[in-house]
Amino acid sequence: MITNRPDSYYSSQVREDKLINDFINEFPLPSHEECIKIIRNLTTDDLRFDIESEFGEMNHRIIKGMLEHFNDKEYIKTSSQLIMQIGDERALIMNLYFINRYMHHFIKNSGYTFSYREQVILLSLNKLFESLIFS
Repeated sequence: MITNRPDSYYSSQVREDKLINDFINEFPLPSHEECIKIIRNLTTDDLRFDIESEFGEMNHRIIKGMLEHFNDKEYIKTSSQLIMQIGDERALIMNLYFINRYMHHFIKNSGYTFSYREQVILLSLNKLFESLIFS
């Protein structure tokens, strides 16, 4: 369960991983339809069209798996390759951006007060995926 923790708590990768794991367990990726609502509420018109056009039901399942296995480098790489086989690199980028929007939505609407450090960790998950994929 997520609790308010001092920023000093996140002094190691293990603790950051625990925060991400706790967050994903407490706020699992909702249905594809609910995700589309999140996209429509949190993005500009141009970006909304780009994300929606790349975030189909298959990619939704892939992203759900990536979130559930966020610290498994091989799983993330294989999943990202699958997204690019379905679409292309732009599809992957838009799906990774959706992860950021998903995290933002639940941070904003969770009822929890997240410290600045917790927000940075959670909102950077898509960047963690990018570093794993393109390394």
